Amino acid sequence: MRHLLIVILATLFFAPFADAAKSIVGKWAQSKAACKSDPVLIKPLGIESDYTICHFNTVKRSGNKVRWTGVCYVDSGRRPEEGEDGIVDAVLKNGKLSIDGLGFGIPDLSRCK
Repeated sequence: MRHLLIVILATLFFAPFADAAKSIVGKWAQSKAACKSDPVLIKPLGIESDYTICHFNTVKRSGNKVRWTGVCYVDSGRRPEEGEDGIVDAVLKNGKLSIDGLGFGIPDLSRCK
């Protein structure tokens, strides 16, 4: 009985941190269909999608938030002279990933399987 109580308490304590321990590297999309046609590829130091390409110099993680610094290009990088330096944040909450920064935002992404 005591062992069961410890397991239950540990589960309740660590449940809010479950997303924080998961890597966000991989393919993400807003729907299953988009996983095939328009995924967002998260790399350790980059993001690629049909409309945005980012190359980062640094990455820091604090709980469920990842913060990159670097440069992003819009329109699939076809306008590199217009790349913008700055910060991009990604937040993982309840299995959904939202990315925001440098003039773009991508909400409610689910991991592609």
